[in-house]
Amino acid sequence: MNFGKEIKRAIRTAEGRRRIFFRFFLLIVLGNVFYFPEGYADRFFTPGMLWTGIAVGVSGMLFPFVVSGRVGLPGLACVAVGILAVVVGGKSAGGFFAWQTAAWGGAMWLLFVMTGYFSAWGKPADWYGGLSFVGAVEAFAGIGQYAGIWPVYSASFPVTGTFDNPAGLAACLAICFPAALYFMASRPVGAKVWGGLSALSMGAAVVLSGSRTGMVAVGCLAATSVYRFFLGGRWPAWRVRAAFVSVGAVMLVGLYCWKKDSADGRLLVWNCSLEMLADAPLTGHGPDAFQAEYMDYQAGWLAEHPEEKWERLAGNVRHPFNEYLRIAAEYGVAGLLLVAGVIWLLWRWYRRCRPEDRPLYRSIGGAGICGLFSYPLNYPAVCVLLVLLLGVIVRGRPVCFYGGRWFKTGIGALAVAVLAVTLYWNRAEREWHRISCLSLNGRTEEVLTDYARLYPFMRENPLFLYNYGAELHVAGLWTASLSILTECVRGLNDMDVQMLLADNYSRLGEYDRAERHYRRAARMCPNRFMPLYRLVKLYGQTGRDAEARQLAGEIIVKPVKVPSFRVDRMKREMEKYLRKP
Repeated sequence: MNFGKEIKRAIRTAEGRRRIFFRFFLLIVLGNVFYFPEGYADRFFTPGMLWTGIAVGVSGMLFPFVVSGRVGLPGLACVAVGILAVVVGGKSAGGFFAWQTAAWGGAMWLLFVMTGYFSAWGKPADWYGGLSFVGAVEAFAGIGQYAGIWPVYSASFPVTGTFDNPAGLAACLAICFPAALYFMASRPVGAKVWGGLSALSMGAAVVLSGSRTGMVAVGCLAATSVYRFFLGGRWPAWRVRAAFVSVGAVMLVGLYCWKKDSADGRLLVWNCSLEMLADAPLTGHGPDAFQAEYMDYQAGWLAEHPEEKWERLAGNVRHPFNEYLRIAAEYGVAGLLLVAGVIWLLWRWYRRCRPEDRPLYRSIGGAGICGLFSYPLNYPAVCVLLVLLLGVIVRGRPVCFYGGRWFKTGIGALAVAVLAVTLYWNRAEREWHRISCLSLNGRTEEVLTDYARLYPFMRENPLFLYNYGAELHVAGLWTASLSILTECVRGLNDMDVQMLLADNYSRLGEYDRAERHYRRAARMCPNRFMPLYRLVKLYGQTGRDAEARQLAGEIIVKPVKVPSFRVDRMKREMEKYLRKP
């Protein structure tokens, strides 16, 4: 209670209120973006969610004690309640409550409400300073990785910042870039220097990362600033539009030709995603349905278009490389209309906002551009940044509900629930990492009881279910493994899951089912060798020598997408198999 009184005394002055908000802002943003410790099965995603849940939970518990008077609830917050209910309800349809989704969604809602309240006490320099600082540190990390003075976290990409992929770095920098431009337009020389250096470092980091999406987003944001400062009011509207369309078209064509195979791979994914939308156009396939159903659509599309070009590009896909297509596939036209409504509302506000608020909207626009070609919403840090921006935008706007003491108490109670679930979630995630390390050391028998203990809470995570099913398979509990993997398929269904299902059926002597799953895996990713290799083994085991020899011949002449020792070994083994009498 004394701590609450001290905070109340601090917020009596404008300077004290700004200081509290700024520290709150930095706590949430910096902790989320830069918190990726080892000790988690997925260190670049889960820790950020856990950090946010804990930070927001603690802040929300203090909210009733530091806020006086009634609290207004923005209209977007009311809409968010309905969206959260739909998502949690959809993910809980499998017969269990989606605790993790509820905790994460509750944390995001609390963050939005509290940011909208506290930011009314801040100044533009507060949040733009925080954003530009985050962007500058991320840019320094990326440039440092390129120079060899910062640790590299990915085996596939040399420049990722504090993310696992350039996509996360690009989205983060696209959001932070307008804040740097804000300081460039400021009057103080120190602010101009800071803005120029941070903007230059962010642009350099995006280029060094090789992210074409980031280049498009940052390029568009830079172009709007060039127009504003140098051409504003001197060019007619038609000339501005023509210039933007022309430059954008040239940029897109150039980036397409730069990495043509990667761009064609996206076209393949988009074609299959549109077929998903065509089958459920109104309400979509449901939350997280893309991971569960996309690969079957890809297998069907490739069967109808058996061209070597597309088969060579196909792989395990968990995101359509377009956030709007993902929303369409999972929530249909209804979801797209909701997104379009929010975009229209933000555009309307942007046309009427104060000049110092415009970088907030441009930051959201940068993330929106990234969403056209990438998956920014996969990263908790990006979600937190967007929620914070929306919270600042709605400050002082009309509200749909005013709440007094009971409402503030309800916010505190929700914060307690979010904090409790997040702390338990954190414990479960660390335990999962511990037992997965033990299993890698050959101690599978020891960890099965731990997997069973974590299962009721972690079953919402399909990656956990896949790991659990794999451990049961290694332990020889093939029927139990099938049960877990059947549940996994409802949240994640790709070539690896199908291969493990087939292996279980093969071990149980159900060879017809094993063959179906091997063939299903082969159709999902026609350029992979392992499904065909296992089919040869299955045919040889069941006395189908002619089919085995035919398939072995196909493996020998099959073109290799990525040369590897494993593929060479399989080809040599097939050649030896054909030489057998």
